[in-house]
Amino acid sequence: MGKIHKLDKDLIPKIAAGEVVDRPSSVIKELLDNSIDAEAKNIVIEIENGGKNLIKIIDDGEGMDKEDLEKCYQPFTTSKISKEEHLNNIVTMGFRGEALNSIASISKVTIKTKTATEDTGYELNIEGGKTKKIKPVGMAKGTVIEIRDLFFNVPARKKFLKSDASEVKQIIFLIEKFALSHWDKSFKLINNKKETINISSSKNLLERIEDLFGNNSEKLLNVSAQNEYLTLTGYVGSPSLSSYTNINNAFFVNKRYVENKKTNHAIKNAYGKLIENHSNPFYILFLNLMPSLVNVNIHPQKKEVNFWNDTEVENFIQKSIQEILATKAVTYDSDYFGNPLKKASKHQFNELKEDTFNWNIKGIEEKNDFEELFQIANTYIVTHTKEGLVLIDQHAAHESILYEQYLEKYLDKTHDTEVLEVNELIEFSNTLKFLLETNMEILEYHGFDITNFGGNTFKISTIPQLFKDHDIKKLLEEILVNIEDQNGKISVDEKTKQTIAFLACRGAIKAGEKLTKTEMVNLCEKLEKSQGYLTCPHGRPTKITVPIKDMEKIFKRI
Repeated sequence: MGKIHKLDKDLIPKIAAGEVVDRPSSVIKELLDNSIDAEAKNIVIEIENGGKNLIKIIDDGEGMDKEDLEKCYQPFTTSKISKEEHLNNIVTMGFRGEALNSIASISKVTIKTKTATEDTGYELNIEGGKTKKIKPVGMAKGTVIEIRDLFFNVPARKKFLKSDASEVKQIIFLIEKFALSHWDKSFKLINNKKETINISSSKNLLERIEDLFGNNSEKLLNVSAQNEYLTLTGYVGSPSLSSYTNINNAFFVNKRYVENKKTNHAIKNAYGKLIENHSNPFYILFLNLMPSLVNVNIHPQKKEVNFWNDTEVENFIQKSIQEILATKAVTYDSDYFGNPLKKASKHQFNELKEDTFNWNIKGIEEKNDFEELFQIANTYIVTHTKEGLVLIDQHAAHESILYEQYLEKYLDKTHDTEVLEVNELIEFSNTLKFLLETNMEILEYHGFDITNFGGNTFKISTIPQLFKDHDIKKLLEEILVNIEDQNGKISVDEKTKQTIAFLACRGAIKAGEKLTKTEMVNLCEKLEKSQGYLTCPHGRPTKITVPIKDMEKIFKRI
C-alpha cells in the first residue's frame, strides 16, 4: 500500500494558517490591510491578553453586502484580483484571499458589516471554519471583525506565543507603521479595556512623525528624489538622531511596510562616517515604483519584497540620501569624538577599574594539562588537540577573559544613583512608552526615577550613577528594546560595552610580550572556561583550529 495520502479537509486550512498567522499581530496586520483597502478613515483595535483571547477591529470602511459576506471567509476568495496578470499590478494592501479563511480556521470569528446603500447590516459567526446562518444586525456603515481564542484548536501553535507584554509590543509597533504610511487615518488601540494609543489623522507625514516620535523637525531632512523608475520621499535624521536601536525606523514600498536588509544597508552606507559603526540613522522613507517592478508575493505575510533590479534600487537610495546629507552640510555629531577613552564613560571606567581585581595569567600555580605549548613572535601560542593544530592570539584571548570578568562585575553591582541637576523631559514613541511603563519596576530597582509628564513625555529625575555621562534618551531607548532578552536585568548598552572593552584591551597582555610556559598554560585553561572564548570584544578570533584533515590536504596526503 502506498504511503502518500490526501490530507483531511479540516487539517489543510490549519496548516495553511501557519504561513499567514503566527501571532496576534499577524492577524491584526491582515485585518488592517482589509480596512485600508475598504477606504476606512477611522480604525479601532481592541485586544485582550495580548490578542490571545480577543482581537476586535472596527472600521468605517465601505463594508460588505450579504453576498460578499457569504464568500469572504472561504478559501482564496478576494475582491482585489481576478486573473494571473493582476499579480504584476498589485495596488491594494491585501490580495491573496486566504487571510480570513486562515484566521477563521484557528479561532472563533464574528463578522458584522454594512454598506452605505443598505438599510441593515449582517452578522456571520464562524468557529474553527464552521459557519452559522447569517443574520441581520443594526450597525453603522463599516465592518467589525471579532477574533476570539486564537489557536484554540491548535494548541501546539498556541504554546509558541510569547508573553502578553511581548505580543502587545508587536501590535503597537505594527500600528505605528500603519499610522506612518496612512497619516490621513486615525488609529486607536484599546488594550484590556484601557486606551493605549489614540492617533488622530494628520495633515502630512511630518506632522505624523512628530505625533509619534516627538518634535525633532529641525533635525529631520526632507528626502525627495526621482529617476525614470523610482521615487523616494520621506525624512532622514541628522547624525545626532542616530541610535543603537532601529525600532523607530521604517521603510515602505508602495506604502507597504517591508523589512529589507539590502535597502537598510544602503541607507546606513549613505551616512558613511557621519555616524558610529554600531549606530543606525533615523529614517521614515517611502519608495514608490510601478507595481510590475516589485514582487510583493514572495512572503506569506507580505513582510518582504523583491525588486526587478536590487542593485539599481540600492544605488538610487544611497545616492539620494548622500546628496541630501551633502546639501545640508551635516557633520559627525558625537560627544565622544577624538580621544578613544571619551567614547566610553569616564565614570564607568574609573568605577569598574578600581572595583575589580583583574585576573592575571602570571603568578598562578603551574599545571601541566597542556604538555606541548610554545610561542611564535611573542604573540601567538601554538598547541594541539585531537582535532588538530591550535593557534591562540594571546592578547585577544586575555582581552576576552577580562571583558567577561568586567561584564560580570558590572551586572552584579548595585549601582549608586545620581540626582540630575535639571530634570530631563523625554518624549517616546508609543512602542517605547509601552515598554517603559511595562518595565518601570525594573528601571526603578536599578536607580532610575521616572514619572509620566503627560502623554508620551516622561520626566527623568534620577539615574544610576554609572550612567551619568550618557545621553539618557538613547540609553533608555536601547535598554527598553533589549530588556526583554535580559530576564529582568538592565541590558548592557553600547557605551558601557565600549567602556568594558576598552578596560579589557588596556589590561590584557600585549602582542610581543614573552610568556613562560606556566603563563601560557594558565591563559589556555582560562580561555577554555570562558563563555565568550571564540572572539575578543572587538570581534577578532581568540583562537584558530587547523583540522588534521586540512593539514593532510595541504601536504597532499588526501
